[in-house]
Amino acid sequence: MCIRDRQSTWGIKNQMDSTLKLAFFGAGYVGATSALVMAAHHPTHHFVVLDTNEALLSQWNRGEPPFHEPSVSSLLASGLSSNVTFSSDANSVLPDIDIIFLCVNTPTDPVTGNLDTTNLEQAVETILSTFQSISMTKNVLIVEKSTVPVGTAAKLGKRISSFAFENPNNKDYFAMMSNPEFLAQGRAIACLTNPDRVVIGPTHDEPSRRGAAILARLYAKWVPEDKIITTDAFCSELGKLSANCFLAQRISSINAMSAICERVGADAFQSNYSPPHL
Repeated sequence: MCIRDRQSTWGIKNQMDSTLKLAFFGAGYVGATSALVMAAHHPTHHFVVLDTNEALLSQWNRGEPPFHEPSVSSLLASGLSSNVTFSSDANSVLPDIDIIFLCVNTPTDPVTGNLDTTNLEQAVETILSTFQSISMTKNVLIVEKSTVPVGTAAKLGKRISSFAFENPNNKDYFAMMSNPEFLAQGRAIACLTNPDRVVIGPTHDEPSRRGAAILARLYAKWVPEDKIITTDAFCSELGKLSANCFLAQRISSINAMSAICERVGADAFQSNYSPPHL
């Protein structure tokens, strides 16, 4: 059962009263646009987009988006001149970061149809290895935005707990949660600026539940509270997969309607006005 609730705050910089530093793993479609929109609404926080693709990072740093999206160029120009940077040096960036968003690609295996979470797992290993020899004194929230199988946030949380930190107390400073993206190509900035919902799914441990309130406060800067839904990680991950399935079903239905319209001589464009949500 998915339960909506409001959790108490967590110990990140006195609940955001100070400047936060946020990192986004993945300089692609999801990571870059998410960072730019959030940075525009939080001008006092610092944002770093991390990637291993130097050519892609150079393009971003030159102010040249690698894809076309309305408004992304203006957001990029504003961000680069104020509070957004693009970097490949995760080891030097991460120790100062408060919140880490995982926005890496999780491609579908063409044979099995399963989502490949290798990139996501590698990103988490990079995070853990960076903090391996550091005695942590502050909390770090890890937010999974990639499309993943149900249970991935819990699995990554267990990996954090089992990691061999030099200071075993480090594992208690991390919190893992799900916060999937719901972007439409060609409308990414619009979807992020005026979303129909923001879903936040903490795992079942107390630091994650408290961290969910921090994340909700970040979004509440520009998203109405009634559109910010706090559930749990399993429901959040499943909700993203369900949304993808419903989208595929809608497209399939429209294609079927178009084929029928051709047979009977109806106008496919006008016919698709009638069914709800097509």
